[in-house]
Amino acid sequence: MMRIENLVKVYKDVRALDGLNLEVKPGQVYGFLGPNGAGKSTTILSTLGLIFPQEGRIELFGEEVFRDGRFDENQLVEAKKRVGYMPEHATLWDFLTPEQTLDIIADAFKIPKTEKGKRINELLELVGLKEARNRKVGKFSKGMRQRLLLAQALINDPELLILDEPMTGLDPTGIAEFKE
Repeated sequence: MMRIENLVKVYKDVRALDGLNLEVKPGQVYGFLGPNGAGKSTTILSTLGLIFPQEGRIELFGEEVFRDGRFDENQLVEAKKRVGYMPEHATLWDFLTPEQTLDIIADAFKIPKTEKGKRINELLELVGLKEARNRKVGKFSKGMRQRLLLAQALINDPELLILDEPMTGLDPTGIAEFKE
C-alpha cells in the first residue's frame, strides 16, 4: 500500500529524514511517535507530494510516485484519490455547516450526487456530528472541529488514511471522543 525507501529531506542545516525506510501494508495501523522535529510530519508531507525530499523512493498502491528528487505527477494525482488526509493544521470555513463543508469536499472528489447525500449522512453519524449538521462550524469546540476534519478525510472512502496529530489541542474528554 505504501512503501518508502531511503527517503532524505534536508531543511537548510537540519536533516529531518535520513534514509527513512517504511512499509505499510493493507489493514495495518501505523503510528509515528517522537518529539517535535523528529520528522513525523515531514514524512507525511513528503508521501503526499506536499514537500519535496532530496532523495529516496515513495510508492503508493504499487505505483512509484517519487524517485530521487522527482515526483511522477500523474501517478501522484491518481494515488491521492485513494488517500484520506487530516492535516495537523487545517482551516475550516466557519460560516458553513458540517453538511455544507462535506458537500464541497465531496464535490472536489467528484462523488456522484446520487451517493453524496448518503455518504455525508453516514459520516456525520460516524463522527458524532449528526445533531450539529446545521450548526455553523464557527460555533464548534476544538473536538467537534477535529471530528469534522476526520469526516473530510473519510469522504472519499480512502484505502489509506493519514492523520497528522489528530488529537493536538484536545482536552481529555475531546481525546476520548475522538478515539471513539
